[in-house]
Amino acid sequence: MKQPTEKQLVKLIIKDKLEDSLKSIPQEYRTKALAFEYDFWAGLYDTIAVLKATYNSPLLNKASRKGFALSLKYHVPCRDWHQYFYALYDKQPIRELLCKNILNRLSGDLDKTRWLYGGYQYSTSDS
Repeated sequence: MKQPTEKQLVKLIIKDKLEDSLKSIPQEYRTKALAFEYDFWAGLYDTIAVLKATYNSPLLNKASRKGFALSLKYHVPCRDWHQYFYALYDKQPIRELLCKNILNRLSGDLDKTRWLYGGYQYSTSDS
């Protein structure tokens, strides 16, 4: 295997197969792959922390689901985040949801997915 792409690395990391694949990655890329894995998880947990902090904000009305939906509409304009807030509202773990969404978005434009795991440092976009 030559140097893995970012998409390949993300898939291996989420599916917990990076360790197995390191044997087939040339030595000069192994350190980079492990550093990327560290950055990936650190970025994902930073995203989770931001989502939880926003969820715990007094601006979000959690008294009823309808009140919660209305407060999301007015106080969290980024609709990409809403599914994660509903998961928190329903007391579901969002780490798995984030990982699932990242995997589902890998076939598309990765620049639109990087915010989920803090991967902007790997961006090839000019914006």
